[in-house]
Amino acid sequence: MILHICTCKGLIDVPASPDFGSDVTVEVSECLCSKEGRAAVEASLGDDRRLVLAGCTPRILERFFGDIDSEMVNIREQGVFLGKGWDGIETMIRGGIERARAAEPVEKRERKISKKSVLVIGAGVSGLESARWLGEMGHDVVLVEEDPFVGGTVAKLDRLYPEGTPNSHTLYPLVNQVAGNDHIKVMTNTRVENVAGTVGDYRVTLRTSPRGVIECVQCGKCVPVCPESPVDHGVPRKAIFAQETYPDEYAIDFEACTRCGKCVEICPAKIDLDEPAREEEIAVGAIVVATGLRNFPIANLSAYGGGKIDRVMRAIDYERQIAAGIIAPEKVLVVHCAGSRDDNYLPYCSRVCCLIGMKEAKLTKDRFPNAEVYLSYIDMRCYGQFEYLYRTLRDQAGVVFLEGRPSEIFERGDRVVVRTEDIQSGEYLELEVDYVVLATGFEPDRETLAMLGLPSDLDFPYGYTGTTLSPDSNPQGIFLAGAAAFPRGVLESVESAREAAAGAHAVLSKDVVTFRTPVPRIEAEVCASLHCRLCVPTCPYGALSVVDEEMTVDETLCMGCGICSVTCPAGANTLEAWEDEAILAEVEAVADEGSIVAFLCKWSAYNAADRAGYDRLDMPSELRVIRVPCTGRVDATMVAGAFARGARGVLIGGCYPDSCHYRHGNTRAVSRVKLLQRFLSELGVDESRLRLEWFGSNEGQKLVSVVREMSGELASVGV
Repeated sequence: MILHICTCKGLIDVPASPDFGSDVTVEVSECLCSKEGRAAVEASLGDDRRLVLAGCTPRILERFFGDIDSEMVNIREQGVFLGKGWDGIETMIRGGIERARAAEPVEKRERKISKKSVLVIGAGVSGLESARWLGEMGHDVVLVEEDPFVGGTVAKLDRLYPEGTPNSHTLYPLVNQVAGNDHIKVMTNTRVENVAGTVGDYRVTLRTSPRGVIECVQCGKCVPVCPESPVDHGVPRKAIFAQETYPDEYAIDFEACTRCGKCVEICPAKIDLDEPAREEEIAVGAIVVATGLRNFPIANLSAYGGGKIDRVMRAIDYERQIAAGIIAPEKVLVVHCAGSRDDNYLPYCSRVCCLIGMKEAKLTKDRFPNAEVYLSYIDMRCYGQFEYLYRTLRDQAGVVFLEGRPSEIFERGDRVVVRTEDIQSGEYLELEVDYVVLATGFEPDRETLAMLGLPSDLDFPYGYTGTTLSPDSNPQGIFLAGAAAFPRGVLESVESAREAAAGAHAVLSKDVVTFRTPVPRIEAEVCASLHCRLCVPTCPYGALSVVDEEMTVDETLCMGCGICSVTCPAGANTLEAWEDEAILAEVEAVADEGSIVAFLCKWSAYNAADRAGYDRLDMPSELRVIRVPCTGRVDATMVAGAFARGARGVLIGGCYPDSCHYRHGNTRAVSRVKLLQRFLSELGVDESRLRLEWFGSNEGQKLVSVVREMSGELASVGV
C-alpha cells in the first residue's frame, strides 16, 4: 500500500519517519495538490497497489486525483485546523488505511461513442430548436413527432405573449431552417416504441402511423368532400387536413376518418386509406426529450364544469375559437390554478398557468376592448417580463382581479354562473358570464420518461435539469428540453433547447466517455435466493430493474448513493468503495472509548466539519468523522460497530429535508434512525446516544454545538 502524506506547505507537522506498518510505503510531499504532486502520485502507482492520500479535504483532492482510485484522509481541515496533534492525525490516517485495505476499487467504465447522431423526441419549438442547433453542429438528427405536423402547441396558438407577437414570427423561420437542413430527418406521425442501449449507442424502435396521403399537390379538393368534422383543440376541421408548418401536404386523421373514399375519388394525386404502419430501428448516440406541454384533462375538473358545460373550456380552446372568429365574448372569467395546487388533482404549481390565464385576458381585451374580463386567482406568480403584463392588465386594460377560488360554476340558460369569494373586498359574488376559461395545469409525459428510465420529482423530472444538482445527476446521453422537464413558456423552452443541444454535442464530440461513479455490485446467487426486489423502488434514479429474473444495474443512471445497499436484507448488494466492510474497518480504527462517531454525508454535513476547521472552532476532541455518500447509506451495522468500540454517541449528519443530493436519502435515514433508537431503548441503551441532524455546508458552528451537546449531555448521564 502507498501512503502519500502532504504537509500542505508546512501547515502539518509530519514526523521524520512515520510508521504505519511494514506493508505501507510512506511518501511525504509538501504539496500534493499541484502538478508535481500529481506526478509523484502517478509515479508511485503499481498494478495492484492501494493508495491513500492524506492531506487537505477531499473536496480539493478530488480536483487533482478524482480519476485515481484512492482513499482520501482529511488531516488539514478536520485535523490540524481543529487542533489535532500528530496522535489524532495518525489515528485518522490509520482509519483511512484500514478502509483502503477492505474496500474494493471503483471500476473504471468506458462507453464508446460509436454513434454521433441524435434522436430528438418531439417537434414543438424546443424540439425544433434542439434539432436546428445539432444539425448546424454537423450531427445527423432524427426528429420524431407523434402528430402529422411539426410545431407542437405553439403551432395551434394565434399569438405569443406578453408581446402579442403572431406565432409565425417564431415558428416559421425555425421550421424552414430545420426542414432545409440535410442533416435533419423529420419523421411525423411517429412514436418511440422502445429504447435500449446506453450512451453512444442507443437502439430506438420507431413506429410510424399511416399518413394516408401518399402524394400531395396541395390542391385542397379533398377537404370539401370530407363528411367528418372532428374538433381540434376547440376548432372544427375535416378528417383530412393541412397545417401551415411542415410537411407541406395533407394528412388524414384516421381516428375521425370513416374511410368513405370520397377523398380518394377526387384526389388528382394519390391517397391510400389502407396504408400500413411501419416500424424501424435506428441507432443514435444521444437523445433529446422535447415532448412539450401536456394539459391536465379538463374533464377531471367537473367541479368547475369541465367536460359538462360547453362554455367552460381550456385556455387553448378559448384562444383558438377567438382567433377563428367562432366566439365574440362580452364577459369572461378566467380561473387560475384550475386543478393545480390541489391535492385532489395536481398538488404542484405548473408555473406558466398564471401567464396563460393573463394571456387569455389580454387577448380578449385586444380583440374586444369593451369586454368585461375577470381573473379569479389564489396567488399571482409573475416573474421577469410577466410582471409588466400583470400591471398592464390591472392598471390599464381594466381587468378585474378577484382573489379567491370559485365555489360553484353552473349553467343558467345560455349563461354560465360563477359563485366566488373576493377576499380583498370580503364579498361573496355571483357573476353571469359568457365563458369560463380554465387555466389548467400540466402533466409530464410519463410514458416517455418511464421508457427512458427517468424518474421524476413532483411528477416532473425537475431534478435532472432545473436544480443545482444538474451537472451531477443528468444521465449521460439523455437530455431534456423545454416543458419535458417542467412547464416553461416559449422563450424559456427555446433557451432550454439550446442547452440540451449543447449537452448532447459535448457527449458526441468525444470518442469515449468514462464513468467513475461507484455502482452497486450484486451477488446474483444470493440475490436470487431471496428475490425480494426491495431495492428497486428505493433507487432515486430508476437504475435498478429485473431483467430475465436477475437484478440489473444501469450504470449510466446510478449516482452512487448506496441507499439500495442498505435496503438489501440478504447482503447481496454492496456499493463500490463504500462497502459495509470498508466503512466498518475505518470505524474500528478511529472509534475508541468515549468518542463521538459522526457519519457525515459528503455533500453537506462533511463540508460543515470543514467549515468548522476553516473557522478554527473549538471542536470537542471526541469527534471522529466518517465520510459517507449519503445519510441513507448508514445502516445498523455501522452504528452498532461504533458502539461496540466504546463510542459514547453516534451522530448521523446530512442535508436538510427536501435538499438531499440523492433526492430522498435523508428521509429514508429518518425512519431508519427511529427504528434503531427504539431498538437501543429496548436493549436498555439511552436512545439519545444516536442522533440525526441536518447541516448546511457552512454550518460549522452548528456541528460544533451538536457535538458539544452530545459530549456533555451523555457525559452527565454517565455514559
